[in-house]
Amino acid sequence: MIQSHSYQRIVIPAPSRTSNEELAGIIQLAHLLQGAQIEATWAYVDFSIPADAGPPLEGEFSAAILHELNAQVGGRQIPLGMYQCVTYLAARIADPAEVAAAQAGDSIRLLPGSTDRALITAVSAAEAIAPLTERYGAPPTR
Repeated sequence: MIQSHSYQRIVIPAPSRTSNEELAGIIQLAHLLQGAQIEATWAYVDFSIPADAGPPLEGEFSAAILHELNAQVGGRQIPLGMYQCVTYLAARIADPAEVAAAQAGDSIRLLPGSTDRALITAVSAAEAIAPLTERYGAPPTR
């Protein structure tokens, strides 16, 4: 299943030579690639402020953050050409004063609001880029 998302050869090591943490990560990745939505909890996340908008200074909000989706197998990190979308259901700014002075590209810390639940899904590169294309137009071609 994971192999179909990478050009690099992926060899899953024998379970006896793999930590429980790595095995759990491989299983979670396989579930994501099959379209599953995984629930998780979180303590904080550092967030880079985008150029065109930022989070509200006060109150709770939800935030969806994309991360490259890579397979961690046998001590190697293998890119899959997909993204992991983590949706933080209730977030708040750790230090509103810091955000007031922040500029695009600065990193701020988000903390859980009324719940520490997050939803994790896998999205293709096309799905990840679609909102940007809709907002700013198609990227230039060579």
